[in-house]
Amino acid sequence: MEQLQSTDAEIFRAATEALAQVLAAEPEHGLALLGTGIACARRQEWDAALEYFERAIAADPKLAPAHSNLGNLHRLAGRRKEAVAAYRQAIRLQPGLPDAHYNLSVLLGDEGLMKEAEESVRRALLFRPNYPEAHNNLGHLLLKSGKVEQALSHFRQALVWNPELVPARSNLIMALYRLGRSVEAQAEVDRLLAEHPDDLQVLRVQAAGLAQQGRLDDAEAINLKLMELQPDAADVQLNLGEVLLARDDYEGALACYRELLAKRNLPPAIAVGAMANVMLAQGNYSTARELYQQALMLDARLPPLILGLARTLLESGELRHGLETLRRVVQLMPSAADIHSSLLHFLRFDPTCTRLEWRAELARWSEQHARHGQERQAPARPKKEGEPLRLGFLAGDLERGPEAVAFVALIRELDPALTEVFIYHAARAGTVALDLQARATHWRPVAALGTADLAEQIRQDAIDVMVDLIGHGLGSRLQALSERSAPAQASWLGSFAPTGLPTMDARFSDAQLDPEGGTLTTEAGGETVVRLPAPISWRAPDQAPEVGARPAGSAFRFGVVSPLLHINAVVLDAWGEILRTLPESRLVWFSDTDKADEATRQHLTRLLLLREVEASRVEVLPKLDGVEHLAAIGGLDLVLDTFPQPLGLAALDCLWMGVPVLTLAGAESWQRVTLSVLAQAAMEDWATSTREAYVARAIAAVEQREELARLRTALRARLEAAPIMDASGFARAFEAAVAELWASALERAQDS
Repeated sequence: MEQLQSTDAEIFRAATEALAQVLAAEPEHGLALLGTGIACARRQEWDAALEYFERAIAADPKLAPAHSNLGNLHRLAGRRKEAVAAYRQAIRLQPGLPDAHYNLSVLLGDEGLMKEAEESVRRALLFRPNYPEAHNNLGHLLLKSGKVEQALSHFRQALVWNPELVPARSNLIMALYRLGRSVEAQAEVDRLLAEHPDDLQVLRVQAAGLAQQGRLDDAEAINLKLMELQPDAADVQLNLGEVLLARDDYEGALACYRELLAKRNLPPAIAVGAMANVMLAQGNYSTARELYQQALMLDARLPPLILGLARTLLESGELRHGLETLRRVVQLMPSAADIHSSLLHFLRFDPTCTRLEWRAELARWSEQHARHGQERQAPARPKKEGEPLRLGFLAGDLERGPEAVAFVALIRELDPALTEVFIYHAARAGTVALDLQARATHWRPVAALGTADLAEQIRQDAIDVMVDLIGHGLGSRLQALSERSAPAQASWLGSFAPTGLPTMDARFSDAQLDPEGGTLTTEAGGETVVRLPAPISWRAPDQAPEVGARPAGSAFRFGVVSPLLHINAVVLDAWGEILRTLPESRLVWFSDTDKADEATRQHLTRLLLLREVEASRVEVLPKLDGVEHLAAIGGLDLVLDTFPQPLGLAALDCLWMGVPVLTLAGAESWQRVTLSVLAQAAMEDWATSTREAYVARAIAAVEQREELARLRTALRARLEAAPIMDASGFARAFEAAVAELWASALERAQDS
């Protein structure tokens, strides 16, 4: 059979002649029929090859290579089911056939059966360790599952056995980019382009890697070049749209996806879903919902589409429907810890979800997803005198929101003599992240890493204290900390909610989030509460307008600044009662919707109309930019908070503009974040504990305009004198808390 694989035409001709002679003497000779089929396949005589392979199997049903080659023909013809059956039969007859295992793994991987595909390709390598294509395929499977370091090893092995295997080098480049090793990746790109200047796949990989690194301008330029060279390449246009979306170029991304839909050179559900992603990011919830529903009508099997619809429903305030849809995704993807975390995150917004029910769901997450491997727990080792603690932060989206501002403020103040900082960034890099990367001692882009690789990276960095900033929020990576990747682990930010992980030693809080001696326990899901002088370190927004007086005699203006996600029927009923009792008052609702989404804003007005509040008394604002947003807040008399999920840290913007926030503080720490902010300005009296007290306090505020006027001029000075704006003091307290955690971890290690 080796002669049939020869590139020498004479050898191949001699081999085929010999086979013809055998078949002339013995027409049903199994091996001769197999060989003749292989020869026909080499000449691309597919029908003849199929006939010979089937005859070989009929002559000798146990001839495993015939089944394997028959599978190859079925695969080439797109008969995937028949190909899988043929490969499986070949393996049953001869388990040591590496080609059959390899080809089966390719098909299984295409079907999304990742575990079975990995098992098959590993068997191929068991029987042929120097199989470059199998190493490359195994690396590809590992890369898709987030095991980037392992994938890198197999791509390198593939290139050892075949340095000319271009797909392996392309995959190697992508793995290097995902690990943040961009210099090595670029060197491989240059090398590959020098050897294969016409290989456009190299440019595809480079563009994807640069986008992952946050170098969006460079990624866009390469994708545009590819579009010129391959105008009908659906994957390039899809990638270009993602880059434009990451740059908040909504119109550009939308135009890109519309053109892609018109070409119809990829499944239309994907193109429509991509357009829906743009609408969701833009805040056009009504159009996003319609597009996700259209996409699901085209293909109801795609979990990302169902997840997108769930997020749209939730973020537009349709809480019940959104939670039901999200539960569907959890059922479809039971092993996806991050999606289960999203459910935990959004359940906190549901007023019908009791404390016990939420804690039960937290326990289910830990039972299903926590990886409590005792043998993998990182040991605590004593430090040399003067050696700083290696402090790790696991961070998500750093581009917007008060949590991101708080983290940046802390990093700027930490003393490098006390802490050596490692930042593990688990989101796409943007402007803030790139700036922080330049300031950080060690920066690790880990968005593409799977759980095992992330945990191993933390261990390799020998982190002493690891601080998670995401919790069960969107993009959660708690699973990597569930087997104690660092000797001491704590949570901070992440809505200040407990993680429920026994391996999480502490949660950084303050006296208002978790009052000592109150009804709350100092233990939350296994985490000891460590109280700091403030929940965060905060700096005032740049270019904030000056605080101005409210016009005398004007109608009292209540405001709603919370995201629509925070809205529920219980809150709406309370607001309806307040506004009905005060018929001269007005409500300004900051909807954060795109200007084009008039349907969602009209829906919000109808919600209050159902509660007998005339539409003329309600002003629903679209999304405003930073300065315009602050100026609009400054035109209010009082902000009405939401519950059970409050406005939280964003209440600081309201106080800075001289406007109090009326909150209802619940029992859980995350329900008390607005209270914590108010306490920094000595305004605890604006926090209530019952719905009735909340409504009464809002109504009474109309008669307290003189007090509100005094507060308006005093709030900035109060905040400036508070611990929350003492960046250096907060950093020193944080460092002391981290040092104490490390001392406890060291003591545990010595005791054991």
